[in-house]
Amino acid sequence: MLSGFLITTIIDNDVAAAAFSLKKFYERRIRRLIPALTATLLASAVAAYFILFPRDLQEFGASLTATLIFGSNIYFWQTTDYFATDSELLPLLHTWTLAVEEQFYLLFPLAFGLLAKHMRGALLPTFGVLAVASFGLSEWGWRSFPDANFFLLPTRGWELLAGVVAALALRRARVTPNNLLSFLGFLLIVFSVFVFDESTPSPSALMLAPVGGTILVLWFYPEKAAQKGWIELLEFGPIRHVGIISYSAYLVHQPLLAFSRWVGDSNLSTFEALLLVAVTFLLAHASWKYIETPFRRGRP
Repeated sequence: MLSGFLITTIIDNDVAAAAFSLKKFYERRIRRLIPALTATLLASAVAAYFILFPRDLQEFGASLTATLIFGSNIYFWQTTDYFATDSELLPLLHTWTLAVEEQFYLLFPLAFGLLAKHMRGALLPTFGVLAVASFGLSEWGWRSFPDANFFLLPTRGWELLAGVVAALALRRARVTPNNLLSFLGFLLIVFSVFVFDESTPSPSALMLAPVGGTILVLWFYPEKAAQKGWIELLEFGPIRHVGIISYSAYLVHQPLLAFSRWVGDSNLSTFEALLLVAVTFLLAHASWKYIETPFRRGRP
């Protein structure tokens, strides 16, 4: 959802300034995603070569190939039960979310650019209808085809489209900052983190809690220091830095967990888990500083 909000805001600003370019958009996406992803995949491949058994190495190779073409969501849909215990041993399992996003962004800027050029007034209703259709499909899907519902874009799309709609609506309406509503949004996110588990159908109407909570924070976050109140906590330096390095942390966390389970006990102790969290953030910071940042600021 957050990704849809951010990307839509960027594209809409470019369109308004008559500076939108598909080439520019895809170059930014490549700079943002590919260098850190490539480094993670290379490191994972080396680790897999030395750690995995031949058959598991072959399966890793298949998942690596699927990841490289942003099709790992389809691969894992066909081969994996996401919440099964043995899925914790798959180093690239988490890349299915990246695949869904990139499949979405292969189509979204094309549609946005065409609508903005020829039917700008249709942007919000068009993406709103698509979001509702995808949401309805996911509600049917988790009951009828839960695996496909979990992994594939048509039923996952509404979560990204909710961000698109939220961004377009925010630019077209006057929203007054509100500490209470932003705090309610934060509580909905926290509630989802601690209450939802592997038995929670996803995506489904229950996902409106974290998605809606994120929208409330984005819409009603007070911008002036005098209005911030409790939510100023979100601007605390270390918390902001977690957000800055979050993409690299996302990339490295699953390979670390999976390979640790391969070389040790599959049931990590509390100390081992905390140690892996610390290593994740150290590697994420290094990846952000030495890989992400130079490639994003470098020459075309």
